[in-house]
Amino acid sequence: MKIARKKKVLPKLNLIPILDSVFIFIFFLLLSTQFVQTHEIGTEAPSVRSTDVPHKKNPLNLTANITKEGIVLTTGLQDKVYRKIAMAESGNKKEYDVKKFKQTLFEIKAKHKKESSIVFKPDRKVKYKDIIALMDAARGDESIGKKLFSEVAFTPVR
Repeated sequence: MKIARKKKVLPKLNLIPILDSVFIFIFFLLLSTQFVQTHEIGTEAPSVRSTDVPHKKNPLNLTANITKEGIVLTTGLQDKVYRKIAMAESGNKKEYDVKKFKQTLFEIKAKHKKESSIVFKPDRKVKYKDIIALMDAARGDESIGKKLFSEVAFTPVR
């Protein structure tokens, strides 16, 4: 004898409450996120010329390599080391010697009066405020009319 089995009817899944809760969750996440402010350094892009002006044999190509140990100023296409400026100690903290950096730039500017560009190569661990202080020093004292290197460019962070 055969036993009659009842077929189980699967109820239809109601997705509306699940979708409502997902949208409420997304809305909650959007309202609770903190948006991060990004800061930009205002620099001018180097100009590109397409004239037939002959290039200098030995361009200055002044570069400031900024690391946690100090600043290394290099010149020329082969990155010849001009001067190393070690960190200065103030109290128990080490800071960049901005005064010595500026004096060195005045020396270089006296020899190369027509040059107006400097390239910064900061290390990844250098603080933003230190880069800004060095960049301001590289531009000179415009209040007293002593301009140094007004065209500041950056290389990608290492």
